[in-house]
Amino acid sequence: MHGIFLFSSFTFQVLSKEDLKGTRIEHGFKRAFMSLFGQDNDTFTSMMLLNVDQLQQQLDKDEFQEDGFMAAFWVINKQFQKFIDSKFTLDYDSQMTHKYFVEYIRIEVKQFRETLLQHMGNVKKSVAERTCHKRLYVTPSSNGHWIAQRN
Repeated sequence: MHGIFLFSSFTFQVLSKEDLKGTRIEHGFKRAFMSLFGQDNDTFTSMMLLNVDQLQQQLDKDEFQEDGFMAAFWVINKQFQKFIDSKFTLDYDSQMTHKYFVEYIRIEVKQFRETLLQHMGNVKKSVAERTCHKRLYVTPSSNGHWIAQRN
């Protein structure tokens, strides 16, 4: 599914910067990431890739099950929830967290959050469309009219 690919590739691309390995920016980002996401970058990325794989497996099943997909989707959603809910204040720690996060990913935190939410919304929308398509499809009748039928 296109939405899942965009979601996972966006997140992975943003979180893995080879050109910053071993730098002050990477060290600061790791602290900022822990503060924003509640776990280290490597663990988070490994879990995210595993969760996205499980989500894809749900979609690839011959008999699509909305409940199974939504359960897998909510695991990913929960993984990002601490970041989505995070707020930056004017204290020094928050400012440094923001600074290192932006220096490392090269995207403003607000833009990263909005893009992440957009990708997650696109995945949910794709599933809703697939679920609707599964439930209802249209076929031509013998008299030339189209008939809506349940799948």
